[in-house]
Amino acid sequence: MFTLPISKSDYVKEKYLFSLIITGIGFVFVTILGCFRKSALWKHL
Repeated sequence: MFTLPISKSDYVKEKYLFSLIITGIGFVFVTILGCFRKSALWKHL
């Protein structure tokens, strides 16, 4: 992998950025699901 023309620091930055993006997407998804669940719960009561 390190035979490609990218430096190790660029690779590490890319991995951190990727993990932050995935975490952000997960956070948004869970927040949206939580809002729908909360609104459905209130309609049921």
